[in-house]
Amino acid sequence: MRARALALLSALLLPLPLVADTYTYTYTGLDFTNVDGSYTTSDFVSASFTLSAPLTDSFGSGEGSSVAPLSWSFSDGFQSVNSTESVFGTTFKVATNASGQIVGWDIVADIDSSQFIQSFYDGASEDSNFAYDYFAGGGDGSSSGPNGTPPGSWSGPGGSTVTPEPSSLLLLGSGMAGLAGLIRRKLRTQNIQR
Repeated sequence: MRARALALLSALLLPLPLVADTYTYTYTGLDFTNVDGSYTTSDFVSASFTLSAPLTDSFGSGEGSSVAPLSWSFSDGFQSVNSTESVFGTTFKVATNASGQIVGWDIVADIDSSQFIQSFYDGASEDSNFAYDYFAGGGDGSSSGPNGTPPGSWSGPGGSTVTPEPSSLLLLGSGMAGLAGLIRRKLRTQNIQR
């Protein structure tokens, strides 16, 4: 009986499988400086994308090299789009410095053939570090609202998250209940022998 209980306990206490780490990078642009249509000078481009591994140090150059996000989202203050929606196309190019911080980028969500949200910055450009956030469309076909240098800012990798899968939580709970039962039984046996 004891051997079975110990075998069950050891099986329950095996290392639990974990969900893979994810790394989220978030961009916050500056307010638009020149607007028409549906936008205001309080609107700005924001974007985020999640990768399965952090960006490496000194990745890409100029406006960057392509990355393939697990998920992404864009907003320009008037419209928002994310990876769960059907879009015309997306571009994710980034460059990092020796510390892995994003220093160049070209990110675009083509919502359809006439509407898009874009931000790009080429810190290595001969055109005096050109930075640009832009939106087009917004429902009335005539809206736009760029801003120029300086660029907005990035945060990330946003901390990695390691979360037990739901089935692992059930397994962990069962193991803990079994362990508590064994401890209670041991204490009861010790109290009877006294």
